[in-house]
Amino acid sequence: MKSRKLMLSLVALVGFGSFVTLNAFKNVSKTPTVYQYLSSSSDEEDLHNINNWEEVDGSTPGCGTSGNLVCRYSFEGNISEFEEFIEDKTPVFLTDNALTKKP
Repeated sequence: MKSRKLMLSLVALVGFGSFVTLNAFKNVSKTPTVYQYLSSSSDEEDLHNINNWEEVDGSTPGCGTSGNLVCRYSFEGNISEFEEFIEDKTPVFLTDNALTKKP
């Protein structure tokens, strides 16, 4: 009887340990996506227009010389979530927090 209880306890302990170990290595954070501003306008309406943005990767050419207008912005979410995000932000916020800037 004691050995059976010991065996059940051991199985439960191993099962719990496996559960904790496997869940500890799950990737719960989103990978940031980089969006590039396509327009050269600094108007708030243009910055908030999602049609002026596109998702880019490392192989996409940059924006050239650094300046004072947002070029690329890193965001953890899809294009719909990014659209909601930029609609609530000022041009100054977007530019100040940009990954890169353009003239």
